[in-house]
Amino acid sequence: MFAHATLESIRPADESTVAAAVDTVELHFNEQVSVAFGGTKVWGPDGERVDSGKASSSGGDVRVPIDSDARGTYAISYRVVSADGHPVHGASTFHVGEASANDLSQEKALAASRSHPGLERGFGAVRGIALLGLMLLAGGMVFTVLVAPGTRARFIGAALAAALIALPLSYVFDAAISAGFSLTEALRWPVLRAEASSAWGRSVLVQLALLVLVAAWFAVVDTTRVRSRARGLLLALPALLPLLAWSAGGHALATHPVWLRLPLDMLHMLAASIWIGGLVQLLVYLRVGAVSMEHVLRWSRTALACVIVLVATGLYASFVEIGLSKDALLSTTYGRLVLVKALLLVGTMPFAWLNMRHNVPGLRSGRTTAGVDARARLRQYVVAELVLLACVVAATSALIQTAPARTQLTPPRIEKIVKLPSGATAQLIIDPGQQGPDEIHVYTFTKAQRVDQEATNVKLVADGPNGISNLDLGLLPGGTGHWTIPRRTIPFAGTWTFELTVERGDFDSETGRVRATIGARR
Repeated sequence: MFAHATLESIRPADESTVAAAVDTVELHFNEQVSVAFGGTKVWGPDGERVDSGKASSSGGDVRVPIDSDARGTYAISYRVVSADGHPVHGASTFHVGEASANDLSQEKALAASRSHPGLERGFGAVRGIALLGLMLLAGGMVFTVLVAPGTRARFIGAALAAALIALPLSYVFDAAISAGFSLTEALRWPVLRAEASSAWGRSVLVQLALLVLVAAWFAVVDTTRVRSRARGLLLALPALLPLLAWSAGGHALATHPVWLRLPLDMLHMLAASIWIGGLVQLLVYLRVGAVSMEHVLRWSRTALACVIVLVATGLYASFVEIGLSKDALLSTTYGRLVLVKALLLVGTMPFAWLNMRHNVPGLRSGRTTAGVDARARLRQYVVAELVLLACVVAATSALIQTAPARTQLTPPRIEKIVKLPSGATAQLIIDPGQQGPDEIHVYTFTKAQRVDQEATNVKLVADGPNGISNLDLGLLPGGTGHWTIPRRTIPFAGTWTFELTVERGDFDSETGRVRATIGARR
């Protein structure tokens, strides 16, 4: 349901040993992912690349072909892109026959899977600039043609130029981060072409196309000659469209129900843009020429409507991404950023209230306070409001790159390989791996890592904290080589020892043990 994919299983499993060479590594994620160009690699025991052909994805499954039959340790480095456009990366190892004496493959996989803080900070910066440019463009046009018709828009060309420069840069940064390349490597045509299939890449291309149309539109249209609100809306509409396309490259696209989340996110972005872009125009408006009280009062009503929309849509988005969990709000990066953003928005309220109650009436009457006229005081309050809102834009830019709180708090499901005395293995999966109801699966395999068709029964008992011992987890047959129970309560968080017995007929059985940590209930 929530954005940001997580790896649920990999086969061969991490640190497992298989008897025969494998020709494919399979990864399974909890949601649909796409494979970043060149982002998934496999190294053989000698430290050389052994992945053959291109990795492929279907839904949440990724397959990486391998061409090697050497014995020893293999390591895979994966980079995929989740439905919300966030890159997901990691590394895993497995052994064919036996572990290698060296760590060549592991070292290369770990190096390739590491994050790139510098690139991520650069990505956040250029996205923030692009977002601010789109906001100033949209909000400025709404102010010019609907709030104060007949006035000339200021900084629109600069806002348009900033967006046109920052968006392509963000495209290259995202391509580099997704595939694990440097900026120079990401400038290759195959990498740039592959980025077009990602959520953010598609969004950027649409935004750029719309911005070019906006530039052409404003080159032939005189926005100062507005005679009606309908004409004003027609003139402003092209400037709003790139901002709407922005929402199609982030969390809203991967959060169900999309039909509700996406339009509300677009509405949230529009309200913020009209408020911020309008304030910039208002600041210039108060400095240059005569001031119309009708325009000022219309702006006050418009800003109030924007605040109401922002609060309503923001509360919904926060509930979807955070829920009602205090832990999700206070202990995750996403939750803390939302809290900071909310506090900054609350900080703007006194300025807005003082403007409406004192400065606007003072502007009408022409009175002064402490030697400062109402027009100058209103400008001071607008500047303070803009400073706080600039911080809100920075927090929003950081939020876009951060995994939603519920995703960060989702406990990782437990996946363990149980080694049996004969060399056979069993895979134990406990989902979600936390105190309370869990779904449990056991898959049995032969020494050659084939499904163990001779296994007739599997018993699983557990010893845990608070004196719990011999807790029978009551597995039921789920198919050849598969035993499961869809809902079994594990009563306490902590370290548990699971004893798994595989029976083959009436007289043949073997037992293996594994330890796992069960997380606390959220």
